Formats: sequence, structure tokens, C-alpha cells
Amino acid sequence: KEKFGEFTFIGLGGATNCIGDTVLTEKEVYEKLKELIKEEKEKVFLLTHSPPKNSSLDKNFYGKAIGSESVRRIIEEFFPEINVSGHCHEGLGEETINKTFCVNPGAVKEGKMCLIDSKTKKTERISL
Repeated sequence: KEKFGEFTFIGLGGATNCIGDTVLTEKEVYEKLKELIKEEKEKVFLLTHSPPKNSSLDKNFYGKAIGSESVRRIIEEFFPEINVSGHCHEGLGEETINKTFCVNPGAVKEGKMCLIDSKTKKTERISL
């Protein structure tokens, strides 16, 4: 968690639906994020490896939802202003869940990224 100007950035690495050293349980994700976000009232950027479950941002190559139920729950309970996630390289795009503008910019290693205007909630896709 880090304050930068008027914004608070809260981040959590690791994913719930993967293989490797960065696997977290849904309970771990929820508890860690809740502890970080519970005192914040506004202007929160939530940076998560996993996208919110059952969104347009969490479908893998086979169309399977691989997002996190806990990330979605945090969004629904605490309304961060913006959620930026990754994990699902095929789930590029934007979606609003409740009041939260959610973005999956794509994988930097594939030359994909985006700029986000926090006021207008518009993105500009950039190819590296």
C-alpha cells in the first residue's frame, strides 16, 4: 500500500488459479486485501494479479473464467475507484463493476499496456 498524491495504491501479487510459487487461496487474497483497503475511503487504485471472477476480463484461451472471487468481493464491498489486473492474457479490456472501473491491459511481455485517465475512466492502448 502506497500513497501517491491524492491516490492510494493497493497491490497484491499472486493468483488463485495457477500453478507455481505464487498461488494464493481465495481466503488469503480476501483477508490480505481487506486488511489493506478497509480504512481507505476514496481514490483507491487496486492492483491485483488476478482479475475479478465472472467478468469480461477473466476468460482464458478456452473461455474458462480464471479470475478471483475474492478480488470481485473486495470490489463489491469497498468500491475502489480503479482495478488493474493481469493474469489472463486473453482478457484484455475494460469493464465497470458497481462503481469500480476495471482494466486488464494485457501482458507487457507481449508488448501490451495502456494509459488510464483516472478522471474520465478512458484508456489508451499502447503497443511496445
